[in-house]
Amino acid sequence: MRNKISIIIMVSFLICFISCETKESQDAVSSEKLKTPSNEIQYTIISEEKFLNIKISLDVRLESEANKEDIIKIANELRKDGRRDYQRIFINYYLPEMEVGSGAWALSHFNPNLEVQIMGLTKEEKTQLLEKTNLSKSNLIGRWIDRSPYTGGVITISRNANVLEISKKYKDGSESSKKLIEKIVNGQKRWIEEGNVFGEYYVLNNDGNLSIYDIEGLIKSFQRQGDENE
Repeated sequence: MRNKISIIIMVSFLICFISCETKESQDAVSSEKLKTPSNEIQYTIISEEKFLNIKISLDVRLESEANKEDIIKIANELRKDGRRDYQRIFINYYLPEMEVGSGAWALSHFNPNLEVQIMGLTKEEKTQLLEKTNLSKSNLIGRWIDRSPYTGGVITISRNANVLEISKKYKDGSESSKKLIEKIVNGQKRWIEEGNVFGEYYVLNNDGNLSIYDIEGLIKSFQRQGDENE
């Protein structure tokens, strides 16, 4: 009986120890500004999970797009900050307004060597795509950045005569375009892609950002870019 009680106490202690080590409070958010090769980037640790001294998982918010060299420097800085003894460090990077857990903009993993993967648009790719969509102001309604991983790009809506068109340039150089049908529904102006059978439509918000909806509500919003290349 005494042995059973000892075993129960040891198991309870072990569970508590692992639980305490596994997760740190998400309220303990820290923010840092780091001078990177291309700029000074603000980043914030959203959450951190630890498992013993084996693994750390971090979610990090960046203030803007970066490049691979920036991510390498941030990853090394995060590793130095009391995490060097961990065998594996997995870091997910999110841009402003990206939902945590719904696909990161970039990853950097020490496993044990550092590997970096950027799924969204880098700072350079964003600039290049904006340069390729520099339409005349008379035709241009607006340009927006889609920060989605893998499918991110620059969205452009333009009007030629009475024809509205939406086009998107992707980071791999490909492009798609469709005509838009303009409708007023309950006093709201909506743009619907020609041939769309799924019910999605675009709305230009008062802040200039572009949102896409379906019958269930908001799907995603895209940040407006200036009429001049940024």
